[in-house]
Amino acid sequence: ARVVSPGGWFILSCPLLGLGGLHSGNTFHLYEWRETELLASVEALFEIVDRKSIKGPAGDVQIIAARRTEDSAITIETMSCEPDGRYESAIQHAADWIESHWVGSEARYGQGAETTLLATSFAVLASETLGTLSNWNRQRVTDVASGILEYQDEETGLFGSWLVRDADLLAKPICDRKYVINQITYFCLSALSALGFKPRHRLTFALSLLNNDELRKHISDGPWHDIWNQSNRLMFVLRNLIHLMDEPELTATAHSTFDNVLAEIEERQDAETGLWFGAGVRNHRLGVYAADHFVPFYLWRGRPLLRVDEMIDSVLGIQSPEGLFADSIGGGACEDLDAIDLLVKLSYLSDHRSEDVRLSLRRAYDRILQLQCENGGFPNYLRHVSVPSWKRRLARRLGLSRLVELWRPTPPDLSNYSGWTVVSVRRGEPDMWGTWFRALALNLIVEKIPELGIPQRDARFHRLPALGWHDQDALRRSFAESKSSNKA
Repeated sequence: ARVVSPGGWFILSCPLLGLGGLHSGNTFHLYEWRETELLASVEALFEIVDRKSIKGPAGDVQIIAARRTEDSAITIETMSCEPDGRYESAIQHAADWIESHWVGSEARYGQGAETTLLATSFAVLASETLGTLSNWNRQRVTDVASGILEYQDEETGLFGSWLVRDADLLAKPICDRKYVINQITYFCLSALSALGFKPRHRLTFALSLLNNDELRKHISDGPWHDIWNQSNRLMFVLRNLIHLMDEPELTATAHSTFDNVLAEIEERQDAETGLWFGAGVRNHRLGVYAADHFVPFYLWRGRPLLRVDEMIDSVLGIQSPEGLFADSIGGGACEDLDAIDLLVKLSYLSDHRSEDVRLSLRRAYDRILQLQCENGGFPNYLRHVSVPSWKRRLARRLGLSRLVELWRPTPPDLSNYSGWTVVSVRRGEPDMWGTWFRALALNLIVEKIPELGIPQRDARFHRLPALGWHDQDALRRSFAESKSSNKA
């Protein structure tokens, strides 16, 4: 092993993250450091004698000269040991951020935002993930659940339908009014389940799913050209069928319909990649995200899962140089969770490329920890800092920036959830969705690689598929069936 003896020198050059925590995208940089993070790691073992930053081809590079002043030598194995407590600290700070966004029995999506039904549902589910929900007293649980139940329509069983206006939707027709209402209903039902409550009224809107002609409209007539969106729609369908199974007179029919939907989805699985693609569009990233919306239902139902090894190859193939899985620097909370969740679940069904899977998850883990803001929250997406126009650069030189901003203000770079302006924050700022999903991704990775940290004692995965569900027992039950089916 390489050794730095007492009094020995340690010379280091290391790439740094760019402005706003952005990774350079250099394929050879498996990890880029925040300057404070790098200095803290070096100072824990050495005395820094000199350091400077230089411009490298991909961004800033920190050069450090340090000496070992302790009496003991240090080896490269010691230097590569995992710093203690990173995961535990991140989870605690995320929990504090979530808690700070409650206003009575409702929650805000981000700093300064109004409370909303969707943000409240996310906050409940995040609290379940983080292990803080068990700390709530019965009165608080009842108050939050009662608040959510007030939004259920007695006639249809949908939640918050009157809150959604066409004028507030920016992503039509993919995320149209019907889609957003179904999405709100999905998360309200999940939040109620986490709180131990059932819906107040029957899910009348879902009864049409038991009609084969109506069901086929959801499957065949859906927007298959946008497979990510269509997979969400079918996720809502499958989850609603699970709720119908709770009605004794509907249990058998709902089970049969559920299995028929899975069979229809299975027929569309690509044999080469194990993914699902849109009509005429083979986008591997979208195929991975869609797969994670389907796979948990197969596992929950105990249905053999086909082409597991091919799916593992596909997920590993979309990982970016910075260790995340979206197509932009800084990833995306939903996109990254989809890939991580799928990879963790598949790793229980197959030993295929197990070491690659482990390294992939570890890289994602390190990068996600870097994305946490100082206040403990996580953004959905990072803010990409653009180069100012020559006019604005000239104004800055002349000291006229404030006047230019008053004359032609820079529009806010907003991140709207599903294109719904009611639920939005400035891009790069922490939000409820990003904080829940980043914490959930960390919990999944630590569950698979337990030496990375100790989960909160009361942290829980959700009991129903898809988002947030993870059940080791169900995965192990599926292992033998998937093994034999994967050979077919």
